[in-house]
Amino acid sequence: MYIPKCDWDAFGDRKRVPSGESIVYLDNLHNQVVKVRNPFAKSAIKQLRAEDMIYEHLFHNILFPDTRYQFMGISEDVDGVRIVLSQPYIPDQFTLPAKRLIDDYLAEGLGLRQEGRYFYGNDYLAVTDVSPMGDNVLYDGKKLYFIDPIICLKKPAQEVLAYYDALLE
Repeated sequence: MYIPKCDWDAFGDRKRVPSGESIVYLDNLHNQVVKVRNPFAKSAIKQLRAEDMIYEHLFHNILFPDTRYQFMGISEDVDGVRIVLSQPYIPDQFTLPAKRLIDDYLAEGLGLRQEGRYFYGNDYLAVTDVSPMGDNVLYDGKKLYFIDPIICLKKPAQEVLAYYDALLE
C-alpha cells in the first residue's frame, strides 16, 4: 500500500494551493478528490496522540458518511509520512450554508453541542473548521456535505470507536 511520491501526479490535477493538511488532487475520471495528507498537520488543534492519527479519517466516515474517505495507501514527503485518501467530489455549484443549518445538523443529527465559538462536541470528540464562511461545508438545498472538518479526540481513539460502535448497533 506504499505509494511513492513520483506517482502522485497520477492522482489527477493538483490544486494550486494546498490545504493546511493536504496536497489535493482532482481526479475527474473517477469524480473524486485525492488528498495526500500530513497526519501531523494542525496537531495542536486536533490534540491527537501519534498512535491515534491513523484513525482520524475513520471518525470522519462515522460522522459524515456522505463525504467518506477511502484509504488508498501510505506515502512520504521530505518531512515525513503521508496518508493518501480519496473522497467524493462535491460540485462547486453547491452553496455555503447558513450557520443555523450547520448548528442544527450537528446538534440534532450528531448530538454535538456548541463548545465555545468554533467547536461542537460531546464527551468523546469535537469538530471544528465547519464555519459557513469557509469551504468545508457545502449545501445542495437539501443536504449538508462536510468536506474536511477538523476532528479532535477527547479520549483515546479506541474508546471513541467503541462509543460510536455501540451507537451504530
